[in-house]
Amino acid sequence: MTRAPASGLFKVMRGRQPIDAGNGTLAAFKLYGGDAAFGASRDWNRAIGAAMDEASAAFSGQSGFVETTMDWPVTHMVAPREQALDCDACHSRGGRLEDLEAPYMPGRDRSGLVDLLGWLAVLAVIVGVAVHGAARLVLSRRRRNA
Repeated sequence: MTRAPASGLFKVMRGRQPIDAGNGTLAAFKLYGGDAAFGASRDWNRAIGAAMDEASAAFSGQSGFVETTMDWPVTHMVAPREQALDCDACHSRGGRLEDLEAPYMPGRDRSGLVDLLGWLAVLAVIVGVAVHGAARLVLSRRRRNA
């Protein structure tokens, strides 16, 4: 949903965020990367406790959730053209996201199977567009000659 405040268009982001219910503050949490992460433990208290420890922030041990609303500019806070980075700044070996623990990042990581499937998908799209265009051309000529 977008709305237009005086300063321009914004996208309204609504969600539920974890909180430290004992301290009444929003809580950091680990989604992946270690046994305490929510992805591995499925335990919000462990995931929040681990992230709050890493951030050197107090955690009461009591978690909860709160409904939140955030307005994002439709630019998604992307830098102006003059300051924008090229894709390779992040999506390359030695790039800005080199140390990010992610399952797979195109351009930075290599996987023969994933790369092959990606190129096969590109090829399938090109072939599909060519076959579709050729079929339309042939059918339009048949209609004109009929």
